[in-house]
Amino acid sequence: AFHYYEIDQQKRPLRFWKWDLPIYYERVIFREKEEVERNYTWEEAFAKAKELAREELKAKLPEDASIKGEKVLHQTKENGKVRVELHYQVIENIAIPQPIVQGD
Repeated sequence: AFHYYEIDQQKRPLRFWKWDLPIYYERVIFREKEEVERNYTWEEAFAKAKELAREELKAKLPEDASIKGEKVLHQTKENGKVRVELHYQVIENIAIPQPIVQGD
């Protein structure tokens, strides 16, 4: 058993063809949780926020895309949280190939 955990329950009806039967099956998942407290200086927190934003953007971009520029628009620190707004210049191919239909 876990010291800290959360329960994820999924309840679904049993189906027969297109009808829902009055019987359900339930899937219960126990996930371990861990509390972690991290203390950063302002500079470390700002650098970590920029790094996380870049990694998140790279995960959403196709492999042939590249990040050409990065600009900090706004940065604040309030209630122990760091908020950073960044502007990225990205080069990616957004063209969608379409067939050319020739007339007679």
